[in-house]
Amino acid sequence: GMKSNGTKTYAKKKMDKNKNYFIELTARNLAAANRLNPPKSNYSVWIVVENGMTKNIGQLTIRNAKKATLKTTTPFNVKEIFITAEDQGNLNYPTGVEISRTTLEK
Repeated sequence: GMKSNGTKTYAKKKMDKNKNYFIELTARNLAAANRLNPPKSNYSVWIVVENGMTKNIGQLTIRNAKKATLKTTTPFNVKEIFITAEDQGNLNYPTGVEISRTTLEK
C-alpha cells in the first residue's frame, strides 16, 4: 500500500448519449480547507479542455477527510482536472495554491 499522506485524485470520464462528458472526480486525504495554513474557504475544481482553456466546474464538498467527490457533466472534452485551495468560490480563474492535478486518458 501507499505510505504517502499526499492527496490522491482519481477522475473518470465517459460520454453520455447527448455527447456530453460525465466526469467523476475523487480526492483522497484532503484536509478541510479551513485547516490549511493559511486557512482557505474552499477547494475549487478546474478542468483543462482541448483548446487549453481552464474552466471552473465547482467546489469539492468534504464530508470526511478520507474522500471528497465531485460529479458533473460538461460538453467539453476534459484533458486534465486540478484542484486549488481558494479564499472564495465561483472564480473565473484559479488564484490559489494547486493541491492536486490528474490527467484523463483519451
